[in-house]
Amino acid sequence: MSIMSPISLPLMPQQATLGILGGGQLGRFFLMAAKDLGYRTVVWAPDFESPAFGLADEVIQAPFDNAKAFQRFTSLAEGVSYEFENLPVETLEAMEALGKVVSPSSHVLKICQHRILERQCLQGFNIPISPFKPVNTLAELTQGFEALGNQPCIIKTATLGYDGKGQGRITTVADCGSVFASLGGEANAPYLLELVVPFVREVSLIIARSAQGGVVTYPLIENRHHRHVLDLSLCPAPQLSPKTEAQALAIAETLATGLGLVGVLCVECFELADGSLLVNELAPRPHNSGHLTMEACVTSQYEQQVRALCGFALGSTALKVPAVGLQNLMGQLWASSGAEPDWGRLLHQFPEVKLHLYGKESAKPGRKMGHLVLTGADYRTIESTLASAKQSIGPLKDFE
Repeated sequence: MSIMSPISLPLMPQQATLGILGGGQLGRFFLMAAKDLGYRTVVWAPDFESPAFGLADEVIQAPFDNAKAFQRFTSLAEGVSYEFENLPVETLEAMEALGKVVSPSSHVLKICQHRILERQCLQGFNIPISPFKPVNTLAELTQGFEALGNQPCIIKTATLGYDGKGQGRITTVADCGSVFASLGGEANAPYLLELVVPFVREVSLIIARSAQGGVVTYPLIENRHHRHVLDLSLCPAPQLSPKTEAQALAIAETLATGLGLVGVLCVECFELADGSLLVNELAPRPHNSGHLTMEACVTSQYEQQVRALCGFALGSTALKVPAVGLQNLMGQLWASSGAEPDWGRLLHQFPEVKLHLYGKESAKPGRKMGHLVLTGADYRTIESTLASAKQSIGPLKDFE
């Protein structure tokens, strides 16, 4: 494919059309931000039930390797972003070759969607990470486990894993064979084997970088998970030390500049007992924990995504409130009773709680269906109110 002249920035409101790859909740919120700023929009996603479809001016429902869909999408969109990493890099490279503005770039996506490349990149930037070994065979897994000190490790597929999928825990060398087989063995290689670290909590650092090189960061967010899926987020992360904040800012600047990022990037980290951070994962897009920026910050992560894509200066990330909490609403709220949760009770009893539903047609345990947000000054009150609000919706049932 011949290289065409790139589209010039900025992409102006009420003139340009912005495209999003992926039709989930992150794409849905991107579309809302784009529409608020006056852009036409097009969404391309393979799933019939994509909740973003109802908000776009144009909808393309087809696999991401479909040639006709590619032609249609690129005929409409001057600027392109995406809401998840499991995309063909070749598709983005082809868009860039046509001169389209792609944010973040295919280069950033290629690194972030492959766990081994990601770890090697972080290593090259001297950013702290857990010790790891690339693994292709059972013999390499056994050798790697021994090389990491015969200590508990996590093995992960190099690509396509999220929310705890595509990974297993190895506690002793005797576990290697069964865990390797459960992940598909050599057929699904390569894998990342990394040492389990004794962290005290997980935090997310959301960064944005403009086309002009300006970097902004959001306050660190504490994240609590249930069965590997995000359950509760608090921002700013409670009891955060100046040392931890300073390290987070240094990581943000190093990554944003080193990757040549233009767009939004989430850095998922482990905080250790001494307050230091180890980077666990990169996501070149807004993050579910960052939903709370819509209520709590001057500029949401989604508006930031649009501003970076279109070539404008980034907005302020300052908090408008002392603190904010986010409670995910998972599919078991629906599946446990077989009926729609009692939204009326929630809205009547908790007028201070903001409800966001994603419009997904089918619910199943572990699937993110919506979230609640509450702002305030006291973390204990935020947590207890969110828990009561979730309880008011209907009977709860754990994962099945």
